Amino acid sequence: MADQIEAYIDANRERFIEELKELMRIPSVSAQAEHDSDTQACAEWLVAHFKALGLEARLVDKGGKPIVYAAAKGKSSRRVVIYGHYDVQPEDPVDQWKTPPFEPTIRDGILYGRGATDDKGQSFTHIKAVESLLKTEGELPCEVIFLLEGEEECGGEALPRYVKEARDELKPDVLIISDSTMYDENTPAITYGLRGIVISEFTVKGPDQDVHSGAYGGAIANPAMVLAQMLSTCVAPDGKILIPHFYDDVAPLEQWESESIAKLGFDDQAFVGELNVPRPHGEPGQSTLERIWNRPTFEINGIFGGYTGGGSKTIVPASA
Repeated sequence: MADQIEAYIDANRERFIEELKELMRIPSVSAQAEHDSDTQACAEWLVAHFKALGLEARLVDKGGKPIVYAAAKGKSSRRVVIYGHYDVQPEDPVDQWKTPPFEPTIRDGILYGRGATDDKGQSFTHIKAVESLLKTEGELPCEVIFLLEGEEECGGEALPRYVKEARDELKPDVLIISDSTMYDENTPAITYGLRGIVISEFTVKGPDQDVHSGAYGGAIANPAMVLAQMLSTCVAPDGKILIPHFYDDVAPLEQWESESIAKLGFDDQAFVGELNVPRPHGEPGQSTLERIWNRPTFEINGIFGGYTGGGSKTIVPASA
């Protein structure tokens, strides 16, 4: 059976890649309202693709972006639910892309484009696995349900609402999340835990409007400086998070987990070389993989205030 499946994959590899490229060309940016029609188009593309493979497929509307539901029966009644998301993050900053983000390009054997690894590529891997099984075996070994949401990148409520309502209908024996990575090209991984996320936006307000720094500078607080000072109290220079109680509920790794991570032989120099940074940085006493996989982090996703155009403008900004 495995030989037949591998032969089918090899024979259809180029088609699989072209279909993935077609999916990646749809700019399904969920965080931006101007792309609402694109997220809808992406969901409809997936439904049509599932139907062409012989799966029952439909859009589920629970407010927000539609959920793509697709299902196929199998030899047994055991059920695997496969989760993924078809929405992607904004492409900014566009000038840092070597090729257009929504025109998938292969360079040195690697497919580049928005969604290649988060999460259209991973979801498509599972879709093509199901296709390969159906085309070579005629049926699946068990029932499979796909749930692909369009709000993973913007924190929508449609999927949680649907899962709560359809709990009895879904009831998986196994749940697979199509939104993680392999350790490396030849080392698969089973991901059994992920870091959560809390997103906050802070605004420091000063005068009612921007004012001239020559007339008011030094006499009133500068919101940009106040914000920078606030943020600097959150993380120590060595990377330790200083927010009170930040680490209170962080579960330590079991000994076998620490040993398993150490045995992977992670290459710190190769890691920083890919990113063109001088050295790893983060919470003291933790390896790079432990920092990424197990420890919480505090990151500034963006900061702005005052004048950011060309040249200079002598102001105390109204806010930051």
